[in-house]
Amino acid sequence: MIYYWKNNTVFQIDTLMISQDRIYFYEVKNYEGNYFYESGKLFKKPNLEIMDPLIQLKRSESLLRQLIHSLDIHLQIEPFIVFVNPAFTLYQAPDNKSLIFPTQIKNHIHRLNTAPSKIEERHRKLAKRLLSMHISDSPENKLPNYHYDKLQKGLICPNCRAFIETIGKRKYVCTLCNHEDLLDNAVLDSIKEFSILFPDEKITTKIIYDWCRIVPERRIRNILLKHFTKVGHHRWSYYIYK
Repeated sequence: MIYYWKNNTVFQIDTLMISQDRIYFYEVKNYEGNYFYESGKLFKKPNLEIMDPLIQLKRSESLLRQLIHSLDIHLQIEPFIVFVNPAFTLYQAPDNKSLIFPTQIKNHIHRLNTAPSKIEERHRKLAKRLLSMHISDSPENKLPNYHYDKLQKGLICPNCRAFIETIGKRKYVCTLCNHEDLLDNAVLDSIKEFSILFPDEKITTKIIYDWCRIVPERRIRNILLKHFTKVGHHRWSYYIYK
């Protein structure tokens, strides 16, 4: 995975390959499960809308073309989205040659291997130039300064990133996007976020109860006992990942 800057915008390319007359670049997706297109939008069954990778591909293609032209290179760009997970199914797929499904990967590689291609010094210079322009990490991954007391607490919907307002005994339904899931999953996601933000803090019933806010403390304790290993006793106890 590589990152580039162009026009004050960062864009990501999973894999890039230079041939004699064109540049191939690939966005790799490891989606699993059943998906479908409807009215130009992509959904995961039953009705969870997700970001359309074709939109991401079009954006990256445009920025890559601008970058290549700024280097005075004139090669055709051929973009692809590769779905690598054999457990992925896409219903009502659009007729788009940029999509490569798991059963098509072998034939695509064969087509590349059998296509005549002569690599010259200009191709090698382009490869070296692109490598020299590569950003080791996306600036978007850099976290701003933050403090626990100033962060808003609560469970976050994984679909729309809004705070979950109400919960049931076993499930929750987001009032903003109607996303539904088990309450345990939301709490586990919240614990994972806490661990990433505060890696030096111990995971305790009290701190996770305060972090989640709307989940009863007894429920928090039961989830921790089920999915984590308890260390210590009584008020000094904490939990670690199994």
